[in-house]
Amino acid sequence: MAIVSLRGKRVKRPEAKPPKKREWMKMLTLWAVAIATAAALGPLILAAFDKLCPFDTSPVFAGCITVIVTYAAKSYGEKASRNKHGLDENGRPWTKEEINNG
Repeated sequence: MAIVSLRGKRVKRPEAKPPKKREWMKMLTLWAVAIATAAALGPLILAAFDKLCPFDTSPVFAGCITVIVTYAAKSYGEKASRNKHGLDENGRPWTKEEINNG
């Protein structure tokens, strides 16, 4: 920790946390949510204007839902493993304060 002078007082400035990495699976899941929503709403919007959908969107929707369910299972498995081994979300061991606070 760096020491900084602030109005004549010496205080310790907390170190900056490194930015979190973006998980590719989370980004893929967000895209899957967007595409699944479009695949589900597309035929409904076209039906509202008395138009026919030129293709079947159910395989696209099913594929996107599969990605979303896979991400949910992966995240749950990682969380359960971290809890079992006493690690936080960054892979560091829990501190005694975190254990006592719940």
